[in-house]
Amino acid sequence: VPQWEYARSVLTHVAGHTPLPGAEARLLVLMLTLRTAHTGTGNLVGQDVTGLGLTDPEDLIGKLTGCGWLDIPGTVGDLLASRPENPTPVTVPSLVPGTDGSGPFTFGRKTRPKLSGWAQRVVSDKKLRKAKAPAGIRLLALTLATSTDDTGRLGPGGQGIPLNTLATRVPADAGELRYLM
Repeated sequence: VPQWEYARSVLTHVAGHTPLPGAEARLLVLMLTLRTAHTGTGNLVGQDVTGLGLTDPEDLIGKLTGCGWLDIPGTVGDLLASRPENPTPVTVPSLVPGTDGSGPFTFGRKTRPKLSGWAQRVVSDKKLRKAKAPAGIRLLALTLATSTDDTGRLGPGGQGIPLNTLATRVPADAGELRYLM
């Protein structure tokens, strides 16, 4: 399914382009990248961020704007207070297409919202919310979901996923990943 290939391409991109360390930063950058992937711009509401179960979303967004990775109008507090009827426009400058019109991703305009919505549902799953799952677990869930075939088998041909592959997508060492699984 090309959609999963696109999702894996975003996971790989984010693994190499997250400006801050840690699982929480990677999860937020992943969700913002999915939201802005096609044009570098998108809309965000506070619930999109608060639903990720981050320890201090205000501080994390502040750091992403402070280092220039994310541009928002107004304050971080305004973004976190925004509602669906009045979303906050956000920009990720590194994702704005160049003068030739190309960006880092090959999927089209119609695929982006499908990927973003699907990923939001995975990382905000009721069981993860109820368990107050940390960012690492949510990233692992998303990574595994993009690597499962339509019969429910994990990895190419149901052969699983090498631990080092998971370690590149989920910022944890192999020992931690074994514990998470």
